[in-house]
Amino acid sequence: MRQLVSIVAWLLPLIAACGGPDKPAEHPVVKMAPFDLDCPKDQIKYTHIDDGVWGAAGCGKRTKYVQDCREMGLQSPWTVHEECRWIQNGGTSISP
Repeated sequence: MRQLVSIVAWLLPLIAACGGPDKPAEHPVVKMAPFDLDCPKDQIKYTHIDDGVWGAAGCGKRTKYVQDCREMGLQSPWTVHEECRWIQNGGTSISP
């Protein structure tokens, strides 16, 4: 039982940081979209499209972001780690 409590205590902050499927909480996309769309943060709607893919729409524009991950490390297999970043992948104006 003690192990279960410690696992839940460890997972809760991770789950809270991910946010729901409608809007990622403090996700890099939330930080980038207002600039890319030239739109106030509170006017942007977010859509989870697929694993590693988010959409953002606001102020008559929309764009898609994809996660790009690469294995990084030194010569040793014990030092390899994955580095990820979010990249804007296209944007369009939404016609009225």
